[in-house]
Order: sequence, then C-alpha cells, then structure tokens
Amino acid sequence: MGLRFRKRVKLCKGVYLNFGKKGMSTSFKIGNTTINSKGRITTSIPGTGLSYVTNLKKKSKSKR
Repeated sequence: MGLRFRKRVKLCKGVYLNFGKKGMSTSFKIGNTTINSKGRITTSIPGTGLSYVTNLKKKSKSKR
C-alpha cells in the first residue's frame, strides 16, 4: 500500500483546485457530476456509494 497525498481547495461555488503528488488540476461540480481539467467525469448516486467514472481524453500508447 502506497502513500497518497491529495488536497482540495474550494475557489467558489462548484469550482475546486486540486493538488496531488503528480500535480494540480481544477474541477467543476454540477449536481452529482464532477468534471475535471484532465478530462475525467465522475457521476454518483448520493447515499449509495455507487459512482461511474469515465475519461474524455484518450490515453496515448507510448512506444518502447
């Protein structure tokens, strides 16, 4: 199990600045849906623990 660091700062209603081990991103929360600047969308059903995550940006395959 690795050590994980995350910090989330609220800039205004529905807008957050996220800090992590690998860098920084912004996210926008609209209802039960969160969209971040790295192209990730998360939708959840409150009180159930159920959520769905998808990426808008395609991951590029690196040549070795």
